[in-house]
Amino acid sequence: MRLRLDPRLRAVLNEIRCYTLADIGCDHGRIAVGALLEGRAEKVLAIDKSAASLHKCKLLGEEAGVQDRLDCRTGDGFEPVKEGEADFAVIAGIGGREIVHILEKANYRGKLLLLPHQDSHELRRFLSGRYHIMKDFVISCGGKYYCLIVASQGGYNYSEAEIYFGRNLPQSDDYLNMLAAERVKLSKIVCGNHLTEGEIVQKWKEAEKLCQKYGISSNG
Repeated sequence: MRLRLDPRLRAVLNEIRCYTLADIGCDHGRIAVGALLEGRAEKVLAIDKSAASLHKCKLLGEEAGVQDRLDCRTGDGFEPVKEGEADFAVIAGIGGREIVHILEKANYRGKLLLLPHQDSHELRRFLSGRYHIMKDFVISCGGKYYCLIVASQGGYNYSEAEIYFGRNLPQSDDYLNMLAAERVKLSKIVCGNHLTEGEIVQKWKEAEKLCQKYGISSNG
């Protein structure tokens, strides 16, 4: 069986190498089942607070013939996962604030892969100084840009520019395209409203610095 994966899910699966994966908020189950089909995990704990989502995941696992290694559990965040039970965890498809809320309550010390669909800067502020950031890069999918963060226990202090726009690690054209688009959007807001202070202005200033660093012209 071969799963249809968009660029976001493909990028997530490419980063998974573990024995037991915890897919937190598994939803349709493509990450969980895909990891088993591709031999990226020996066992997967598929976690979701929605019984309907878990049912979809279970059916997909049965269709793919990996149901014996797919453990579907109902629960919120890491609550159904015992300490030390998983060595890699994915949290994808929810907002950065919700991911922070999950991590604040979690008793989990393994490797993390985080893919917020919004508020990525709030997630980075939480991670800064608490986690070792191994990767932080941008994926273009469906006309939108998403950040993918791989982290483990340790410490890394994000700069202000990195809080807003990530590390670009590993470097990619998607990141540069995202940065150019953000610069244009922020410039219109700042100039159109004649703003002189506040978070929007700070974010715009940091975007200007990064655009200079990467040689991105004012035309993008």
